Amino acid sequence: MRTEWAYCLRNRYFMIGSGLLTIGFILYTYLYFKGLTITILDYQMAGEVYTPFSLYPSRTLSALHFWFGTSAPSRLPERTFGFYDNAFSCLLIPIFLALLNLDTYLQDVKGNVKNIRISKSGKGRYYFAKLFSVFLVSFLIIYALQLLQFGIGWAVDRSTHPLLISTPIQAADMFVVIGIAARIALFYAIIVAFSFSISLYLERIPAAVYALPLVVTIAASMFIQPMPFNLAFYYSNLNQDAMQPFYGFICILTGGCFLLVLKKVIRRDQLE
Repeated sequence: MRTEWAYCLRNRYFMIGSGLLTIGFILYTYLYFKGLTITILDYQMAGEVYTPFSLYPSRTLSALHFWFGTSAPSRLPERTFGFYDNAFSCLLIPIFLALLNLDTYLQDVKGNVKNIRISKSGKGRYYFAKLFSVFLVSFLIIYALQLLQFGIGWAVDRSTHPLLISTPIQAADMFVVIGIAARIALFYAIIVAFSFSISLYLERIPAAVYALPLVVTIAASMFIQPMPFNLAFYYSNLNQDAMQPFYGFICILTGGCFLLVLKKVIRRDQLE
């Protein structure tokens, strides 16, 4: 597993994908803050008071604190942010994650080292280690960027006070951030892992591999209701029972990953 982890990090597209994701989150924060300030000015011109997103009935918390976990263009009239919000969440993140390490297996095939590595570690360990490393890298990069962005959002809000109210961070808020960020990261990571398990059968059309996470994300939003993508985010305001479709979606993709990789492992013609 350690070898696969290092192998993923040395992938030639890893730095490109990570850099694009980081830029995407920075731009997301900028547009969110810009839209938030425009919203507050509109309320002030109308003689009204803007009420931020209510995390709990007894208190309010700045909407900026949850930049991505509570993606909510309906609260912000800035059209530019609304467009980028949807494009970044549904289209760009799956594509950028595909660049990180989704092609590690195809790189082995192209470099004629697949059979050598299988003979050293065994087919089962080889394939499942790759699957787990792809999942873990995808999960950690999204999770880390979300937590980093939360810190930046909190710092910006505390330094500018755009809402003109006191918004102290409490322990409960941190647990919400940690939990929702993990759920969002899990959603993207399992999609990339499932896409990797499909890519094992696409040796002859490697270019299609980079589009797999995007195709899976769009398919999930089209055929599964409520959309698992929406269920991954806190802004859906869903109760605990409504989360069952989301976790069911995660379990189905996890089972699909295992079966597709297992089928590849037990094939007798794997070594040539």
